[in-house]
Amino acid sequence: MYMDDRSLTQNYGQSRRKHITRVASSTSGLHTLSLSKVASIPIPLPPLSAQKFIVDEIEKEFSIINAIEQLLDKNLKRAEKLRQSILKKAFEGKLVTQDPNDEPASLLLERIQAEKVQQEAKSKKRKATPKKKKSRKTAKTKQLEITDASNEEQAS
Repeated sequence: MYMDDRSLTQNYGQSRRKHITRVASSTSGLHTLSLSKVASIPIPLPPLSAQKFIVDEIEKEFSIINAIEQLLDKNLKRAEKLRQSILKKAFEGKLVTQDPNDEPASLLLERIQAEKVQQEAKSKKRKATPKKKKSRKTAKTKQLEITDASNEEQAS
């Protein structure tokens, strides 16, 4: 029914190449072909039964591709619904079982608020107390003061 690829390439390729080389115009080693010359090149076609077989095979492959695309779309939609469902359950607190020993959220929020108030009070207290100015004496200045003090002791 079919010619194998090797014989098709050898038979078709070599004879067609020679034919194309014969009909092509050559200028400075560059071959050019006009549309009419290309149209005159015979192109062998497989028998009609082989052509139908090829078309059927391609259509089968396309139907498989379409089925895969539909399945992919369906699964993407399912994944998005699942994601939304998980988020909803998480925000409702239904994603995991609750430990009865856990502190209720209302108490936790009250404790956090109280800690925040304490932090703000400490911050205000720090701002209200004047800061002591630090001496910016350099090592050389300190050395001079020590030297001056020792000179005064010697002078007295």
